[in-house]
Amino acid sequence: MDLPPLREIPLSRFDNIGSLPSLVIRNDQDVEIWAKTTSYHEYDLFLRRLNESVVGFFLPYTKRINAVRHMSFSFCN
Repeated sequence: MDLPPLREIPLSRFDNIGSLPSLVIRNDQDVEIWAKTTSYHEYDLFLRRLNESVVGFFLPYTKRINAVRHMSFSFCN
């Protein structure tokens, strides 16, 4: 899937950023409002590009989880 490139923001843009970010999403209605913003769409694009970057890569699977689970049961006895 071809996704558009992410927008590049030069660091110089943050020299006079002003006030620090604050919590403005407090309920579902706030999420609906945020979903219509540029920042939401850029965040969505970032997540989709991140997802696409790992397609076709597989993590090696080991039975190590079962060994850890077995160890935890042995401590209980």
